[in-house]
Amino acid sequence: MWTHPLYRADKTLHAFEIRNSTIWIGTIAKVLRGVEGVTDVRLTRENDDRVAFLFHGEPHTVEEPWADSSRYLIGAKNPNPSAGLDLAPMMNAFVKHRGPFYRLRSLLSRSALV
Repeated sequence: MWTHPLYRADKTLHAFEIRNSTIWIGTIAKVLRGVEGVTDVRLTRENDDRVAFLFHGEPHTVEEPWADSSRYLIGAKNPNPSAGLDLAPMMNAFVKHRGPFYRLRSLLSRSALV
């Protein structure tokens, strides 16, 4: 899956974006539940937030800026640049995620070889 990382000055990942055209909110919640350190995942419609969760006890969100963006922003609810939590394990879970379009393309390309 396509991701766009956002780094702090110390090169730790503090947020990242994913395209919302290739993944559903329920799937995002499912991927988050599989990340070590993520707890209390719940869907929400608070402002631009779509999913709220805790990462190592700190509140984080999946936000859709302006409520109609082509991307979701995943990061801390109240970003604190000195907090130091690295979201790399979370972003890696999304990079490894293979959604239905990827699986369909793989299936079609394999059947074309037969």
